[in-house]
Amino acid sequence: MEKQTLRMNERGGSNVGVIIGLIVLVVVGFVCVQLIPIYYDQWTFEDEFNNEKLNLIFVNVNDDAKVKDAVVQKVKTLIGAMKNAKVSDKDIKVTVDPANKKIIVDVRYLRPHKVPFLQNPLMFHMKKENRPI
Repeated sequence: MEKQTLRMNERGGSNVGVIIGLIVLVVVGFVCVQLIPIYYDQWTFEDEFNNEKLNLIFVNVNDDAKVKDAVVQKVKTLIGAMKNAKVSDKDIKVTVDPANKKIIVDVRYLRPHKVPFLQNPLMFHMKKENRPI
């Protein structure tokens, strides 16, 4: 009789462990579903931001306004491709130095998410500086 009671208690303990394990698994899955697309978009944005197309804009540094407009337009296009990304004109800073043939682009943008225990929205920052040849 004692063995049977002991076995029943052991079974109940394993059920609680399974339920806790499933809850942890669901929470981890939810966090991954929320954050992986955001960080994937960030990595894609970095790749596009550092590619040769943007570097070609940097070649002609003589006209400040043209360069600034082209860079801001390219950055807005790249960020616009992201879902729910928020960026304003003041968050895209383009500094042109024609004397040194140098351009510095500083971009900050926000991405909202639904994870309750993380900062919402997430802020991303990227800075690029071209190097004259």
